[in-house]
Amino acid sequence: RAAGATEGALRLVGILFPEVSNILFRRFADGVGTYEALIIPVGNEIGADRLLAIRNLLETSSAFGTRVIVRTPDRLTVEIAAQLVMTPKSNDAQKAAARGSARVSILRFIERIPIGGTFVLNQLISDILDSHPQIFDAKILVYRFDGEPMILKNVQAKDDEVFVPDPEVQQAIRIL
Repeated sequence: RAAGATEGALRLVGILFPEVSNILFRRFADGVGTYEALIIPVGNEIGADRLLAIRNLLETSSAFGTRVIVRTPDRLTVEIAAQLVMTPKSNDAQKAAARGSARVSILRFIERIPIGGTFVLNQLISDILDSHPQIFDAKILVYRFDGEPMILKNVQAKDDEVFVPDPEVQQAIRIL
């Protein structure tokens, strides 16, 4: 084990992985001789095998007697159903392409929100409208966070939460 590895050195160890955008550290997370490493993944998701590899690297880079707790941000699940209003001359192929583009834009929007960020409803709608030239308007029909219906407004995540599509819902992001 390394003697006296600095926080900066430990951060560099973790971000060697392409799935990791940053690591936040909290000293004495579980008492003296411990620290927590909050792994901030790219795209808000990271596999258990990668977490284990990061944990092993951090343990071998930390000073003797130091125990590391490795975790990812808590997940704030999202379910959205949007109805598109198409331009009058849209054909079936254009409508299908627009639905696909809108769904991808929602997924990318969710991935771009940083840990502790704000789900800005107007930005989501703007991204949907910009996703395909045949989309004239969009209406949000389902807007749920952690399985609970939400009034159409911005939603603020806690400082250790990230937004992710709800894995409990078969198609958490739907375009009608």
